[in-house]
Order: sequence, then C-alpha cells, then structure tokens
Amino acid sequence: MTVTISTAGDLRLDQTSGIQSGGTPDKDDIALTSNLSALPDPFEAFLESLSPSLTTDQLANATTYGGAMEDPNAGYFINVTTDGEPVDDLFFSKSDGTLFNGEIATYTDSSDVTHNITVAGSTDPIYLYSFMGGDVLIGSTEAPAGVDIADPATLDASQIVFAYYLAENDTHTGADAWGITFYPLEHFVDGSSGDALDDAIDLGDFLNVTATGEVSFEFDNLRSGKFLWVALGTESAGLLLTGRDLNVQSGGNKDGQRVSGTNDPSDAVNTSQGGIGATTGINNQMYTPGSVGVITFVAGLDVLSSGTGEASGDNVKDITYDDFINVSTAGVFISQTQGNGTVNMTVSLHEADADNNPANGLQAETSFAYIGAEGGNNNTSGAFQDDDPVNVASVDVYIGNKDTGTLVGTWDSVNSGTTINGVTVTISNNQATFTGLSAGMEVYLSSGSGETFNRLQVAADPGTTSFDIGRVDLDQAATDVQNIGGSVLIHDDPPTITVDDASGDFDAGVLGNWNHDPGTDTFASLSVTLDTYAIGDGSPVTADVSLGTKTATEGGNYVFEGSITADFTPNDGINNPQTIDFVLTMDPDEPETYDLQLETPPSTITKFDTSQGSLPAGGPDAVQTLGFAPTGHTNDVIFFGVVATAPSENGTTASDPDSIEELVNTNPTEAFLESLNVPTLINAGAQMNVSTSGIGINNNNLNGADEGTGSGAFAGTSITSGDQSFVVNPEQDVDTVRVYIDNAVGGYTPTTEDLYYVIYYTDGTVSGPLEVTAAMLSPVPKQDPLGLWPDAAQGGKYFDIESGDKQIEAVQLTMGLGVVKIPVIEFIVETDFNPSPLTLNFTAELFDDDGDSSSDSFSIDLVDSTV
Repeated sequence: MTVTISTAGDLRLDQTSGIQSGGTPDKDDIALTSNLSALPDPFEAFLESLSPSLTTDQLANATTYGGAMEDPNAGYFINVTTDGEPVDDLFFSKSDGTLFNGEIATYTDSSDVTHNITVAGSTDPIYLYSFMGGDVLIGSTEAPAGVDIADPATLDASQIVFAYYLAENDTHTGADAWGITFYPLEHFVDGSSGDALDDAIDLGDFLNVTATGEVSFEFDNLRSGKFLWVALGTESAGLLLTGRDLNVQSGGNKDGQRVSGTNDPSDAVNTSQGGIGATTGINNQMYTPGSVGVITFVAGLDVLSSGTGEASGDNVKDITYDDFINVSTAGVFISQTQGNGTVNMTVSLHEADADNNPANGLQAETSFAYIGAEGGNNNTSGAFQDDDPVNVASVDVYIGNKDTGTLVGTWDSVNSGTTINGVTVTISNNQATFTGLSAGMEVYLSSGSGETFNRLQVAADPGTTSFDIGRVDLDQAATDVQNIGGSVLIHDDPPTITVDDASGDFDAGVLGNWNHDPGTDTFASLSVTLDTYAIGDGSPVTADVSLGTKTATEGGNYVFEGSITADFTPNDGINNPQTIDFVLTMDPDEPETYDLQLETPPSTITKFDTSQGSLPAGGPDAVQTLGFAPTGHTNDVIFFGVVATAPSENGTTASDPDSIEELVNTNPTEAFLESLNVPTLINAGAQMNVSTSGIGINNNNLNGADEGTGSGAFAGTSITSGDQSFVVNPEQDVDTVRVYIDNAVGGYTPTTEDLYYVIYYTDGTVSGPLEVTAAMLSPVPKQDPLGLWPDAAQGGKYFDIESGDKQIEAVQLTMGLGVVKIPVIEFIVETDFNPSPLTLNFTAELFDDDGDSSSDSFSIDLVDSTV
C-alpha cells in the first residue's frame, strides 16, 4: 500500500486582537465567540465536555485572538493519495506515527536553537496529548502524571494552552485543520523590529499527520527454501521475518552470510507451498517446540523495491530499510498443524530501535546492526535483547479473520487465564500465551492506550503440535507519516505605545495624554528614559538617564522620579547650578493621561561667607561687624560674645532686653549692642575674634569649660556658665547657615566634645540647644579646582543649620566641652526668580510578556513662570 500525504499552503493563527485574514502572509483567522460555536461540532463538543472546564479568561482570550482554519475554498489543507487501497484513518501524530502522550512542545528557530514553547512570560513547559484517536491535539501545562489520553475526563481544561482539530472527509483522503489558542504564546524574536512584532513560531518540531490502513502480509507467494530472512509486502509497508538466534560470517568472501553446520548455527526461515497458502517455520518446515520467529514491520525495505511482493536471502547485509511501521494491533494466522493436536504458543510485543535513544526517534536496525552482538550461544541476538517491551492490553481469537470469521473469545487483564471455547489466553506484561489453538484460527493482539509496537516474537511452546504461520495482518498500520508542523504557525501580537508632547509651567506642572496597548501577550513592563534637556535657547544637553522600569502600578499609576542639575538662569552671568527633582506619573486607565510635577522647583541661591567680608579698623572687642559690598547695615553680619547660659527667650518684651532673642529680632547695629548694659546676656570682657584664622572668644578658638552638665534650660547638655558662646547675626535673613570646622586643635570629635547651636528664626521662635553630631558632619575637599568651597575651609568638615520652612535671623554657637576652630561661616539665601524655559525630552518603552517592545519619544516644555 503506497500512501503520500501533502499539505496545501500554511495554517496561520495570529494572536493579535481581531481578525487578521488577508495581507502578506495571509492569516487564517476566524471569528470566535465565547461559546466556541464557530468550531466544528466534534471539536466544540470535546472542548465543552471537559471538567474542570475552560475558564472565563481562556474563553475571553480565544475570542480576542480568533481561531484559524485554512481557506476551505482552496481545497483541503491535508491531502492523501494512495495506489487505490483505502485509508482507514488520518490523525495527528508523532514522527513515528504514534499518538502524543505527554511529550514537550518545542520550536527550533532559524539559528537552529531549540526552545520550549511556553505561555508568554512563563517557563513552564507545554505537554502534548492526543485525544479522539489523534483527531484532537492538546497543548497543556498539565503534567503527564495526571492525564490518560484514553480518558478525556482526566484532562484539566483550565490548563489547555492550544488545541488543534483534524476534520477528515469520509474516505480519510483529505482534511482541514482548525486551531485555537487560549493563552498568549512566547515568541523568540524580541525587540521592536518588524520581525519581532509579527514573529511566528511553527509546530515543525513535533506535529505530523499519519495515514493508516489495514495491511495483510500473505505468505502465498514466498518461494520455497531455507533463508536467513524473508520479506513480504511493498517498499513502503513491508514485513521482515527471521529467527531469533542469528549468526553470520564476518569478513572474507562470505561476509554477512548465514552460518550453518557448526556448533552455533544460525536460525533459518523455512518456507514451503502447502496447507492454506504458503507456510513458514523456523529451522523446520513448521514451528516446533523451542522455535522462535521474529517479525518486524518496516518501511523502505530495499529488497521489496522490485514490486514482486516477496524477497528472501541469506546475507544480513541485504537487510536495509529506512524506518519502522508502528501499529497498535496485529493478527497472526495459523495456516496448518501437524496431526490433530492443538497449538500452544507465546506471542510478545516489542518496539525496536537501533540506538534506544528516544531523543533521536526510532532508528532502523540494518545490516549487521540487525543482529548486533550475539553475546555467546544464548539462543538470541543482541539487537533483539534491547527491544522495548510493549504491554498487551487485549487479545481476540477468531476462526478465520476478524472481518469474515467467527469470534472465539476476547481476553484482557480482567479475564486473563480463562478458557473460552477451548482456548486459553494468559496475558502477562508484553506477552500473551495461548493453548488450545487449531489450524485456521487467527489471534489478534492489541497494545495499551497510546502505545504501539513494530516487532512480534512468536514462540512455539512445549507440548505444542507443530504449526505453520501463513499470514500476518496489521490493523491501522502507519503507512505514511508526514510532518505538517512547519506549515502550522502561530503569529505574535505586538504591543504599541504613543505619548503626546505637552507643555505647562514650573508651578502647575504638565498634563498630557498617552496610550499603551501591550496586546494579547499582556503587560510586562514600562520604562522611561530622560534623553536630553534644554534650557532657554541653549543646545540640548545629553542626559541618557533611566528613570526606572515598572512592572506594576503604584496606587494605580506608573510613577517615575528623576532630577536635573543645571543653571536655570543661564543669561544672568552667574554660574548657579541647582538640582530640581521631578515626578512623572502615568495613569494607565482610560482616558490615559500623564502628569509631571517639579518636587523641588529651581530657585536663586545666593551664597556669601565670612571670608568675603571686612572688619573695620581697631582690635577685637565684644561686638564685631563684618561688612559686605555694597556697604550698609542691611548687608552686615554682626558677631557678639554672649553668656553661654543666657536666656534664649522669655516670651515677653522689656525696655531692656532680657533674652538673646530680643537682641537679634531688631536687626541691631554694633553701636546699639555696645550701648547696652546687660551683663546677663553680653559679657563685656569677652573679645570677639573674627578672621579666617578662626572665629572665637579671646582668641581664634571656641572653648568649653568642662564644668559638668547643664541645668535648667540647659539640662541634658554640657552647657555651663564658663563655656564660650557667640551669636552670628546676618542682617539679611537667610535660609541656611553652614559652619566650617578646621582640622586644627584636633578638629571636632563628637564622641568626646560637645558643640551646640541655637536657631533664632525671623518669626520670633527659637530652637532649643542642638548638639552637632557625627552624622551631621560632611568633609570638605582638600582640592577645589572649580572654586566651590571657601579656601580657608578646604580639608576640614562642615555642618548645615537648615531653616526648614522658616528663615533664620541669627545663630548662637556654644562650646560645651572641648575646643574647635571655626575658620568660615557661610550664609545661603534662596529667593524667587523667573527661570528660563525648560524642555525635557523622554522616551517611553513598553514591553509585553513575550519580550516584544514598542517605544515613543515625547517632549515636555516648562515655560516661564515665577517659582
């Protein structure tokens, strides 16, 4: 029987939402509804019968993707031609013609790299199962342990990823294929190229179609003789018969010839014309006790290429064929017996494979490999010893054949060992043992669910009458297997993203629109990059800074944070770099909008420090005035020594000040302070030194008296009346006071020394005495090529006294314990100003769970506004 299978075109399913039919390449999408009514009735009924059933999400996905069917107007997708004999069945199969039963779905790409096919974003394998006799192929994440392909009730539909159905015509010579997917599949070309966005995987690694038909091997035309082997059938479907204990010549002019007449002769096949058709036996004209015949079903057997239907020979090198034919049922016909005795025999089922490596498929055993290493005179050949046993599921015995004869009985695991109409059959694993058979009977052995075999061993058991085998029948033999998976494709679904440009101002921020669609492969991540920015009419500045990648929302939004450090008033002639922080919030819900807000808008920052001021002529005294250009009291900084334990505030105002807060809140001049007689506040004997050599009392240091712990308002500190303390009072209100500490006199060690400060705010409030801790200290670079630090402070340390949401009137510094040298005090003032326009250029990139991406660049303009 010669059978040829071919495909017409491709079957393409596109997982893009909606129907994608037409175009290049043409997709075969069909519309589906959640009740799957557009599918062929048997396919729909199968899917709807499963329990647990398909989930709402699966049905929604299938409706979104649509199904696939090759255009029926173009004829059948699969076509079968024969030499006139009927085809019994057509079904999806593995490459060896057998059903799928838990194999893993793979895809080999154009670079010859093999991948497991998975759901997008998952690494779980997809297992393949055959149902409805192979008419339905299921790809599921359900592991094989729980699935019996003979029982659809064992299949959990909620784990089905894809399903295909073969709709055959009545003669099994043509079929259309239908496909449906319930989850997005991983595709293996990632990125944003056209190839990535419409990437397709095919099922070529595993999907085949097998055509089967009944094949009978009649021994009628065999020539009479004694041979190493005999063959029957056609080149495409043949039977090879040998004995089990084979031995051939090795080398010389008889290389490969059957060995005879020695102490280890080879089994031989004896054939003769007699009885009901031709007969065969092993080492005899009949099967006698101990005789074992090995029957192998093969395709591409060269010796049958002549078309005579039979061949025989004595050289093992003539045994050359391409493949095995795997079957699920085979019949052995007893053509005659000797005398009136009954036949006792054992038939066993096997699957032959030259290398026994499932990954390579079934490999033909040809030439010397058909025998293999004999391993001594042990009545068998090595090539047969490693065959895989295939369990016998059931046995039928007929008088005559099963189509026209009479059934004697049926046996399976339940009634194994029983006698029916004089015949006893015992089933044990891959063997069926028969007693009570007679001439003219045929025994049919069937394998278990999903299992097939390609070899029989027929053994004549002790006590049997001699018998001949005259015919072997194969039920649904795989007469052709054709890979069609290369023509069955599943296309990717691209993601898309667009972000509109928008404008706003520094104060109100910016509101814009965007749209994203990760497609049916579902959302994986969203990332934003700040590419460039431009200030005013300046050229774009390259930033190339990632603002992060988000795989989930925060409070329902994708939130990105960034910052820019730049001079936002480039035209004022002053290099004034500042850092602004911004937050970009992208709302994924319809209508999709985004919002950009400046968390820290730019401001004008003015810095001046004590090293830039000048003292009037004269020596140190209790009050010192440091003048700055332009001259005038409003730009002065007043220093005066105070009693360390003087009241910071008392909540009342008197004619004579009685707290330091009352001294500083009137922006006093040096003359005013010197005119006061308030020894409880100002120590007239204290000499205030102000220079880059150090700001201190009576010298250039600030000393603590080490008199124990403080009391009253100073409880919990080391501030006592003997400590040195001074107030620095800039007449201009400031936002930060930065105090530098020199490394001279040992620097400042917070673990053994105590330096305190008190803040006097412009609103009349006062902080308590606050200790300078190690965590507050930062280093000053020893070298400063950019001129960012006061010269006298380099190599030391500093700490900042921040105003928070207030402003600072004055600061009091007190040394409770130890000694420090303070060379410079810096003052920082922040004021409102009109920054130049700012343009921010971003790129947003969307990834789906399949690794595909889409990006869009957008600009945000922040126009002039007072900050």
